Amino acid sequence: MSILQEILVWTQGLPGWQSDAVARLLAKPTLTTDDIGDLFALLKADHSIPDPKGRKAKPLSADQIPAPARPPRTSICVQ
Repeated sequence: MSILQEILVWTQGLPGWQSDAVARLLAKPTLTTDDIGDLFALLKADHSIPDPKGRKAKPLSADQIPAPARPPRTSICVQ
C-alpha cells in the first residue's frame, strides 16, 4: 500500500471538513483564502452552525489518489 493510499484510509475516519482539507492539500500545496473560508464554514456546519452558502464537504476519494507506480521491469541478456 502506498503512502497516499494509507492517507486515504486514514481520512475515512476524519470529519468531512478535515478530509476535504486533506484532499485540497493533496491537490495543491497552499490553501487560498477561499479554501480557508470554505473549510471554516464546513467546520462550523459540523457543529450545527448553518452555512448561508450551503457548502458541503468533498472528502478525499480513491479517484483523487494516483495508482501506485509499478517498478520497472528489467531484462537480463545472457550470452
